[in-house]
Amino acid sequence: MKKEGEMSNLSPLSKSLTEKSKKMALKEKELFEKTHKLLLEEKKIKQLIIDLKDVKVQLLKEMHVKKELMKSFLGQWEKNFHQLQFVKQQMQGLIYETQELIHADLQELYSKEQELRPPKIKIHTHSSAGDYDKHVKKLKKELEKQVSIVKKTKNTPEKFSLNALVKHVESLISSGDISNAKIQLKKVEQELKKVKDVNQKKVLNYEIQDLKTSIKLAEIAL
Repeated sequence: MKKEGEMSNLSPLSKSLTEKSKKMALKEKELFEKTHKLLLEEKKIKQLIIDLKDVKVQLLKEMHVKKELMKSFLGQWEKNFHQLQFVKQQMQGLIYETQELIHADLQELYSKEQELRPPKIKIHTHSSAGDYDKHVKKLKKELEKQVSIVKKTKNTPEKFSLNALVKHVESLISSGDISNAKIQLKKVEQELKKVKDVNQKKVLNYEIQDLKTSIKLAEIAL
């Protein structure tokens, strides 16, 4: 009878231990699963780190290649730039030489034109001594007028001289300053309107056309 009582008393304890064992087993299982998940996550993270390193290496390689290409491009560009500058200088030199040749040819043509032109001969008949005196006075006044014009021309500052303006435009073209050359050429054309001497006007017209041609050539070269 005692044994049966003891057995009946142990049964609840055994049940409790069994339940605790089950709970501990479940907890161990959960812990194992969590640990397993963590290990898997850690493995994934390590793989991501490896992949990132590979990507970084690839990016560094690409950056190096691009850097070398950029260096090569810049070197070629600089070389081309210097070549263009050299060609530009050569073109400006050729333009200046062509301009000088054209100017010399124009001067030669003008000189030949003057040589071939027959001199104007005026025959004056005077009916009396009074008419002769009037004619002499008229010539004297005309001569004095021409002398005063020459003096004024000589006393004019160089910066207002048309020839100086023309030379200034030539120097601007030679130096590549085309925009200022155009502005100064317009001033030359305006000043030319004030010139009364036909021969001087003709020579200056030739020079202006010459300068316009030089400007066009310079713009093409640019």
